Amino acid sequence: MAVSLYAICGGEAQPHPGIGLGGQTLRVIRSAGLGALVSDNPAASRPGLGEAELWQHERAIEELMAANDVLPVRFGETLESESAVRAMLESRREEFEAALRRIAGACELSVRAAWREDTPTGAPQSGTSYLAARADAESRAEALARQLQRRLAPFSRASRLRRVPQPSFTLACAFLVARSMVSGFMAEVGRVDSEVSDTTLVCTGPWPPYSFVQSDRAHA
Repeated sequence: MAVSLYAICGGEAQPHPGIGLGGQTLRVIRSAGLGALVSDNPAASRPGLGEAELWQHERAIEELMAANDVLPVRFGETLESESAVRAMLESRREEFEAALRRIAGACELSVRAAWREDTPTGAPQSGTSYLAARADAESRAEALARQLQRRLAPFSRASRLRRVPQPSFTLACAFLVARSMVSGFMAEVGRVDSEVSDTTLVCTGPWPPYSFVQSDRAHA
């Protein structure tokens, strides 16, 4: 029977009693010293993309993460059988073991920074003014990114930063943070937020370490 895949974990991990997608019971398939959190997928198809299904997938991962290191799998991944899951664990054992060592004892925290629009609403901008405004926004984003990395580096192991230019300029950051450092990390974000002007910082998490499943070299 086909299975829905939620996360990769150590072979000793025990699943939190719960229900996965489609009302199916969660369980761990083990091989090569690793485990995969799965549930049956009788339809052998990708689940619907509704909000309820997305959160059900996320809850299954977070419940396992409460007591274990996990490599979260993106929503909708399926394999055709338990044998296929075991074959995946065996063929990718070294990759998964390295990733589990990298994220051991850690979680992901997200920091988003948004700027208020500086553009006057009364008259349309010229092309030159628009380009100047965008260049200024990019410059501010780069400066804040450097500041966040410098200030949050003592509280985190790694970071991923992404600038989102539309519709309003936003800086999206993900940090890999040891669970013991979460409160200190959040407090430091609060201090940075109080020091910057025209910018709002929002910190969310802890989340499963989606952004850090791959190594720096493999990450696009």
